[in-house]
Amino acid sequence: MSSKNTFTIMYQRENKVKKLLYDFFMLISSYPRLLIEVFTRKQFGQRYFSQTSVVILALIMLYLPFFFTGNFDFVHPKRYYGEGSFMGSYATWFIYTGAFFILSYLHLTEIEKHGSVFEGKRFSLSTGNLHPIFHKIKIFESERMKEIIVEPAVFFILGFILWKFDQNIGMVLIICSVIYSLSYVAAYNGGDNFIMDKLDQMIFNEELEKVFMHDTEPEKARGVKMFSDKPTAQDLRQKIYEVVSENEETAVAI
Repeated sequence: MSSKNTFTIMYQRENKVKKLLYDFFMLISSYPRLLIEVFTRKQFGQRYFSQTSVVILALIMLYLPFFFTGNFDFVHPKRYYGEGSFMGSYATWFIYTGAFFILSYLHLTEIEKHGSVFEGKRFSLSTGNLHPIFHKIKIFESERMKEIIVEPAVFFILGFILWKFDQNIGMVLIICSVIYSLSYVAAYNGGDNFIMDKLDQMIFNEELEKVFMHDTEPEKARGVKMFSDKPTAQDLRQKIYEVVSENEETAVAI
């Protein structure tokens, strides 16, 4: 069977630019999200919150300040301190990285308590539960808006304050918070389309007999329309309908 079902072929309109942007932010969001959600969430899934990602990101964060400044002179440590010095700009960077690593270790310990992923006790791709403090913020009631706006906004504001105090970690947090927000916009958009596809498929299946077999007009079939000429022989229509409806039911099940 074709990977695209009948109603998708006939009806689907896709905004390629929008899809490209959403796919891009989902692609680059892994580490930026990890750098924030370790502070804002708990009860992660085993496959979502991996030890390898934590270690790699922590090492990247430790290396980047030296890469940005080109300062690898460990023989003269005094150059790292004082006004306008390396540590003057990156002290909060290393503090944040240390806090990130410690909290990540605690999350990994928590995940181990869930037992093996094959025991089926928890969804292994869970993005975690929001910290209760975010549920106390009444600006937005829905979890969707808390994840898209409130959660990243906290780190955007924190990043802006740190950046104003010449702390380079501030700009990192600003960038990560923006990517974080847009990645959840993309995730929810994908979820919305998934549900709408299933609903449209169900409506299409329910109205298909009326539209194909009896030439019912779209306004009397919840907008469903067949974009094709139809055989005049009813027995041939019946055979085609049975094949088409079987394929559409299979698409819904998948």
